[in-house]
Amino acid sequence: MAILAQWKSSLEVELLKVASVAAPESQRLQDGVTYVLEGQGKRLRGLLVMALARDLGGFGPETSGALHAAVSVEMLHAASLVHDDLPALDNDDLRRGRPSCHRAFSEATAILVGDLLVGRAIAWIGEGPATAERQLLMVKMLGRSWGDLCVGQHLDIEKSSDLKVIKRLMELKTGALFGASAYAGCVCAGLSPALASEFFAWGVEIGVLFQKLDDVSDGDGTMSEPFDREREIFESHARLLKHASPRALPLTELVHRKIVGIS
Repeated sequence: MAILAQWKSSLEVELLKVASVAAPESQRLQDGVTYVLEGQGKRLRGLLVMALARDLGGFGPETSGALHAAVSVEMLHAASLVHDDLPALDNDDLRRGRPSCHRAFSEATAILVGDLLVGRAIAWIGEGPATAERQLLMVKMLGRSWGDLCVGQHLDIEKSSDLKVIKRLMELKTGALFGASAYAGCVCAGLSPALASEFFAWGVEIGVLFQKLDDVSDGDGTMSEPFDREREIFESHARLLKHASPRALPLTELVHRKIVGIS
């Protein structure tokens, strides 16, 4: 849909604006941030923030603070990828068809690029038009989700074959940031923290499903249990509509379809 493409374009522009002033005292560090943020991703987490804010609150991303929140979420996601690629973790030389940050620059620069993105992501929430109360709610959730992501990453290092541990790994490493995205969109729409938390739980579930689908596509063996793709997609969509009832979520449904690869 045209509006999602427009939002993705707006996200790209804002991310590069942030990158352009991320580290004025260090050109190489700033170049590293720009390199990471200009890498063309799907921006699914940012789109989820904006779609829920529009569907549930009726406000545009710029006026509700959803665009700022979406940029913050995407910066956190970018930071996680930079660190994930490092030799001490997944040791990946490529990211989206380009040399990973530590290969394009250096391992030390990549570590600091990731660290810098986390700090800038949290601060960026406070630059937006959302009320101080809503900013605080989002900052707390993003901080919590980043911590969860780190725990999930460490579980990944441990390479457990226990199915419960693997599921928890997915909830933390991938699901937490999807959950935070859903939560932020709800907060920008003016929903109560309690209702936003219900959407957070749905976001975690959709993140787990996203990871399962990605593992099947990659054939990397991370997922060690069979799963019914169509059933899980249907159930995640049903839970989304249950949380939203009686509201309609046309844009969020479109993003949901993108996340599960059916659009």
